[in-house]
Amino acid sequence: MKKFSFRFLPAVLFSISVFNACSLHATGLYISPPSYFSVIDTSRIFVTIRQTGIQRDAGRASVLAGELALKYKRRVGIRLGLLYPALQGEGDILHNVGDGAVHATVRIFGDTLESSGLFVRGDVRIPVGSKSLRPLSFGSLDGGAGLEFRHRTPLLGFRCAATYTLVGDRCKVGSFIHRNFLLLGFAIDFVFRKGTLFNFSGFNTSFRGGDSRDVYLLTVKQELSDTLWLLIDAALEAGNDEERVFNSLASLAVLYRFPSKDASDNGK
Repeated sequence: MKKFSFRFLPAVLFSISVFNACSLHATGLYISPPSYFSVIDTSRIFVTIRQTGIQRDAGRASVLAGELALKYKRRVGIRLGLLYPALQGEGDILHNVGDGAVHATVRIFGDTLESSGLFVRGDVRIPVGSKSLRPLSFGSLDGGAGLEFRHRTPLLGFRCAATYTLVGDRCKVGSFIHRNFLLLGFAIDFVFRKGTLFNFSGFNTSFRGGDSRDVYLLTVKQELSDTLWLLIDAALEAGNDEERVFNSLASLAVLYRFPSKDASDNGK
């Protein structure tokens, strides 16, 4: 079993999370690309805590996120998430609880480790956040569904997904357009060495009416112990300034797996 000292985690998290939150103006909503393709794990319960810093021409913002993942009867995975964003308001920094989220996957066919196969995806945005935190929180009940395909070899892994989302609170004009959208995503990861993985992923969000955004993400996953993973993410968003939610983002996450008798991490 690997040993890891927790003495340095607070300092690392603090150094990543200190951001001067400023205003954001963009098309569309904030979708966290680091959490879209969740870590594949056969543990029945695991928790992820993530701190994300967002850089934009107009300034910066910060998002603290927590996620609880549950495995139900081996075929069904459920993730419960909640955001705490901070951004600049008129003369003040706005910060409060943001929207929640429920994500679910159901394996149609594939291996029991869930590293390969076809899955049905479902995503629901829970409107517990304030609209004043747009675009990081919309206060809107949004729900979508689609499919995800996974394939794994000893050294490489591939995932792709397509989901269509219906939004509850539509905003067709202005700085923060919020309309029904199609989200396409892919991810490729490879094992660098035992306990270390690199992942590259890309996302396209196409809103009904023609607006779209593209995001590219690089992730490093490092196993610290049998139950603990460290994830470091960096992302860039393409497109013109009016459509981008951010120019770039960086995040640091800690994932803890609660031990279970049938848990065996397959390194995804």
